[in-house]
Amino acid sequence: MIFGIDDESHEVCGSQYKNSRPSLDSIKKKIADHTTNRHTFVEIHELSYINGKRVIMFEIPPAPVGIPIAFKIITTEETDNRYKVLV
Repeated sequence: MIFGIDDESHEVCGSQYKNSRPSLDSIKKKIADHTTNRHTFVEIHELSYINGKRVIMFEIPPAPVGIPIAFKIITTEETDNRYKVLV
């Protein structure tokens, strides 16, 4: 998942989301606290461009084979690189 890149043009537009490393790291814990088997991001990467615009990349690991991942009781599964809610 990437913040700071325009969806349509793919131009770097920058992101102000969670402007400090501790606040980004707190997201990893929050996700882990609410997911099956504490599944969370591998790492959160911050990139700064010459023009001062910031891009944030969330490195998301695949779910273990055969184990759907639930977040706050919402269960999803990945099919064809897309996620769908299992009801």
